[in-house]
Amino acid sequence: MIRDGLISDGVATRLVFAGKALVVCSVLGAIVAAAVHSRELRARHARHRVDLAAWDVQQAPEWSRLGDVRELRDGTGLADRTMGLFDRTDADAVRRALTAAPGVRRVISIQRRLPDRLVIEVELRHPVAAVFVGGEPGGYVEVDREGVALGPPMPSRPVRSERTLRVIRGQRGSPPAPGERFDDDVLAALGLVAAFDSHPDSVERAEMAWLDEIDVSNHGGRLDPARSEVLLRASPLPSGELLGLGGQDACIVAWGRLRDSVGEPPFEHKAALLLQALRHFPALSDLERIDLRFDELVLDPVGDPRSPEEVLLQVVQPGSPR
Repeated sequence: MIRDGLISDGVATRLVFAGKALVVCSVLGAIVAAAVHSRELRARHARHRVDLAAWDVQQAPEWSRLGDVRELRDGTGLADRTMGLFDRTDADAVRRALTAAPGVRRVISIQRRLPDRLVIEVELRHPVAAVFVGGEPGGYVEVDREGVALGPPMPSRPVRSERTLRVIRGQRGSPPAPGERFDDDVLAALGLVAAFDSHPDSVERAEMAWLDEIDVSNHGGRLDPARSEVLLRASPLPSGELLGLGGQDACIVAWGRLRDSVGEPPFEHKAALLLQALRHFPALSDLERIDLRFDELVLDPVGDPRSPEEVLLQVVQPGSPR
């Protein structure tokens, strides 16, 4: 039980998390082999020295990887240090180092355990998408819901909870340094990611997750005010084949504006139209483009002599002859 922000000894290793990404690490004491260091540590009560290189993860969020903790430890520079268990200055330095790490939202507590252990509880930033950035080095930057870059670009698309993260493309300007925030176009796309991920129906949420790329190149109408500000599409497989499309070019989904605004349907209405299209055209096959900016579904078929209105009629009245 957690009371008044304190964690009792009995629950430090069996915390139950609800909506927060928490990791509890135990920094283990160790014997320093070098003779000079041994003499120094004995003189300063070696029994109560903590080796900050030895971390034992006691609890972690399901989406995290072992490498996250290793990167956190190495990135803070703590792996090269020891500290006195009762040294307040050293404890404050550990807190500052962890707080400054890009992947840490906050340090919740640091507790001493005799003879040579610290129990540290931190809230990690949860990666919810990956922003594709060009240049050198290009790649994918993991980002949390607040738009904070959680590390340098990765060469391959990151995987969390056994699924690849949604990709945001077309961001303006240079990518921020780890720990800094992306610009408004990425922040707006993250709002759409949150809306998809929080959709109440799990089956519908999985159906819409198939469209896993969000293109914000025209955010705010910066390229063409008449065009959709946001485009959705399915990512190609490593072989170049598009998921479920048998090599056909990906269908483009014109989502419209990222925020609900006058003149366009709200998110719920657009999601309902998208689900309608996905169910009548599995993997959006035979479609070049669908447009969700209007009250009714607008379709552009591939090589179909019928007009989009006739295809729309087929969707609304699936029993009609095709």
